[in-house]
Amino acid sequence: MSIDEYSNIQKINEIAKAMQDKNEDEVKAINFLMENNFVKDIFEAIESYEDTVIVHEGCTMKDIAENYIDECYNLEDIPSIISNNINYDSIAFDMELEGNYHKIDSDIYEYTG
Repeated sequence: MSIDEYSNIQKINEIAKAMQDKNEDEVKAINFLMENNFVKDIFEAIESYEDTVIVHEGCTMKDIAENYIDECYNLEDIPSIISNNINYDSIAFDMELEGNYHKIDSDIYEYTG
């Protein structure tokens, strides 16, 4: 969001009030929604970021793929010949192609909206 000499001061105050208690991760998520045009304005971003954005700090797509498989499947229930040969790099590549993951700096943002 840019502020110039013609910006509405009341709107700026409303935004400042809505953002004052947000921590760094929350601001990142709100900024991500705004920069990628997933929302129409900052107020919609503030209202929806908790339900639509997951910030994976300092992760790789391979890390995300491994966590996804671990959360969704009990690898102890399948033979080790299968679980030891899961190609997490390939899964990560496919997940990235879906378009829900966006790498920004050292973080990966997952858009779940």
